[in-house]
Amino acid sequence: LKKDWNSPVYGFFAPEPSIKYVGGHCSHIFQCTAKGCGKGVHQFLDKADAHSTGNMQKHVKLCWGEDVLHEIMEAKNAHVAHEAVKHYKKNGSISFEQKNKNILTSSIPNCRHNTNIQNRVEICLMKTGRPDYYIPDATTISWSTHSLQQVQQKLAEKLQRNLKTYEGKLNFATDAWTSPNHRSFVVITVHLEENGKLQNFPLNVVKV
Repeated sequence: LKKDWNSPVYGFFAPEPSIKYVGGHCSHIFQCTAKGCGKGVHQFLDKADAHSTGNMQKHVKLCWGEDVLHEIMEAKNAHVAHEAVKHYKKNGSISFEQKNKNILTSSIPNCRHNTNIQNRVEICLMKTGRPDYYIPDATTISWSTHSLQQVQQKLAEKLQRNLKTYEGKLNFATDAWTSPNHRSFVVITVHLEENGKLQNFPLNVVKV
């Protein structure tokens, strides 16, 4: 049966499935290789869609992301896809060899500048301490960043008006920390009482 497991989507699952009988039906269970997932996708051997990969693709979209699935599906077979998935889990980029022997590499985008990362060291820094973290596509980041900036601007203007007209005492505080990728930050916050309830607002986050 292995000769039929040639779709690139198999690259996201362990190459050797387990066998289990469910309700009298024999099933292959393909285990997802994503860190922290461990879920299995069934393929029932005595049904008309025994070789269908639809459920596999649905799981990969939820577990790995639609853009990662799209990139891996460009591989010429499951073996190449397996290697590409291993490369992605290790370095955060997708690389595989096509029939024309050209190496195709899809770099995960830099969230800060919305450009492709060419430096593998920078990818590793972004995923330091969290190698299983998923970094979304550049178009997603671009759209989300634009929307968040608009929301942030409106909230900042509203907070500024409220603080200017607030008649009680304003208490300011700072906190500093170092992230797992060795970057240091300081946050400035303001605290006040409103209608008997404590309100906390971050004013700014500064990279040290």
